[in-house]
Amino acid sequence: MSERILIVEDEFLVAADLQDSLERLGYTVVGTADDAQQAIELAHDEKPDLALLDVRIRGHIDGIDLSAQLDIPFVFLTAHADAATLDRAGDKAPFGYLLKPFDERELQATIAMAMRRYRADQDHKKMARWLSTTMECLGEGVIACDAEGRTTFINTAAQRMTGWPRREALGQLLHDILDLGTNQPRPAIDQLYDKARSERIVVHFQGELPPVASGSRPLPVAGSFAPIKEGSSSIGVVALLRDRTTEVEEEARQREVEGRIREAQRLQSVGVLAGGVAHHFNELWQTVMRDLNLARHNLPPDSAVLHQLARIEEIGEHGTNLSNQLLAFSGRSVPRPEELELNRFVLDNVELLRVLLPSEAELILALDEQPQHIRFDRGQLQQVLVGLVHNAGDALLGNPGTVTLSTSRTTVSELRHTLRGGVGLRGDECAVLSVIDSGTGIADDVLPSIFDPFFSTRGPTRGLELAAIDGIVRNHHAAIGVRSQLGKGSTFNVYFSNSELDTVRNSPTLAYRASRVLVADDDSSVRATLGAILTDWGAIPELCSSGLEAIAAVSRASWAYDLALIDLTMPEMNGLETGARLRALAPQLKVGLMSGYDDTSAMSAFGEHGLNLYIRKPFSRKEVRSKLESALPGNGGETRSSVF
Repeated sequence: MSERILIVEDEFLVAADLQDSLERLGYTVVGTADDAQQAIELAHDEKPDLALLDVRIRGHIDGIDLSAQLDIPFVFLTAHADAATLDRAGDKAPFGYLLKPFDERELQATIAMAMRRYRADQDHKKMARWLSTTMECLGEGVIACDAEGRTTFINTAAQRMTGWPRREALGQLLHDILDLGTNQPRPAIDQLYDKARSERIVVHFQGELPPVASGSRPLPVAGSFAPIKEGSSSIGVVALLRDRTTEVEEEARQREVEGRIREAQRLQSVGVLAGGVAHHFNELWQTVMRDLNLARHNLPPDSAVLHQLARIEEIGEHGTNLSNQLLAFSGRSVPRPEELELNRFVLDNVELLRVLLPSEAELILALDEQPQHIRFDRGQLQQVLVGLVHNAGDALLGNPGTVTLSTSRTTVSELRHTLRGGVGLRGDECAVLSVIDSGTGIADDVLPSIFDPFFSTRGPTRGLELAAIDGIVRNHHAAIGVRSQLGKGSTFNVYFSNSELDTVRNSPTLAYRASRVLVADDDSSVRATLGAILTDWGAIPELCSSGLEAIAAVSRASWAYDLALIDLTMPEMNGLETGARLRALAPQLKVGLMSGYDDTSAMSAFGEHGLNLYIRKPFSRKEVRSKLESALPGNGGETRSSVF
């Protein structure tokens, strides 16, 4: 297809001769113009493929200035070859240049070369547009620089990441745009840039870009510098930026999960130890209590020794409270949750709480107007409330101050990443009990350890209170959190699911009279104590020192026994296995468990075999009688007085 050509020449004879030559060469001349206005109109109407422009034409706009207004390739025609004219013409980037006079072969070669250059230029521009569009569509930031490190291209993603608009970024040095703060100072950026360009290798980096707006956070990025190669040298560098926000958040979440796992493992290990200590203490104290009661029973009412015995019993009660706190921390204290209204519960305990606080402290209530219904063990919730208020009073260090009790509601989704525990919270909305003091506050380095058992900054006699509270809260599938600032006080928040806690199965009510009771315990003092209590109560005890001995007794007469009381931890065969074997031999037999543990998992496991009652050591005569009366209604009354 022959090219369509526009001639712009103000000398009529030259224009006519040029038209004849072009037509002989097979080109189509779409028109001839002698001034700029006429040329612009013809170019618009005819849309030629090429314009031949005389440098000197009629009017105040010459051919050089006219070329800037034409959107078609052009070749300059002139009889003037002075340096000034050539410089002006060269600035317009013509596709050819013909000096008059010229012959047809020269004219043809110049036009052919101009069209090739034009098509190549169009292909180049098309490719550039394609690349530019591709760069703009990338989610990663792209910044291109020349050999001096000045920006020649920046895509939309990079503008968003750096906060630099394109019009301001172009021409700026790369280290001004890529301000990566202390992670990569400006000299380091220049070094990385020079390394990529001079060694012609890809260089990776990582850091944070400053906030692009007031109130926003620094942007974590990772990226690389890649050389722009031309032959054996590098003419620039391309910087690629990747937003690491999601990656950093995922790393933080992973660290949090790993931390929670480590904390759970640590608490489990410490809990096993604490529960074991409490169990053995309770076993030992049961023997002490038996001998103490026997001694008291055998002394006259006016004996001076009774005072010492009362003191021993008082100290023992403190020890029992300590072991109960250990059990609470270990999560082995079985909760008896019931429906509670949190505001009413706080009000019912106000007088008790006032007594706990020093006289300089003011107790303030800020209770929510709406009821806060939760399920929690009443006694253990009181222990949590008393412990937190006691801790708040201590934080005042004898100075005047306030302790505020407040209730409120919040959502679990907003709190889950800040809570200690909390994975057991049900639903999205939860009730909050807050204990706020205006005391000294807790140092940041101390805060992570305050729930550890035996950790205290207030002397060697403290250290289990918060640990026990933490255990109680976790055992109820609730959560606890604390905020504190030195000199400004602390806030302890306990989060409860709204009446969605799992309930602990109560022992079923037994419907028939029982009078023959099998006792299996490897501790002779426990067997003797229970034998005396059962005899006093009117039952017929049979005492066994092991699970195997109990199984042998039931095997001989499976119909003879109405209740079996079994110790959880016995050698050779534990209480769980013994109970299961006894139930297999005598399906009608009621089974009770005894232990120094208040063990939730054991209760659950035994529940599968029909556990009828549970007695925690050390036990009192009154407690055992209450359990027996519930399990064996209608049994005969006491036959003689008892000291237990």
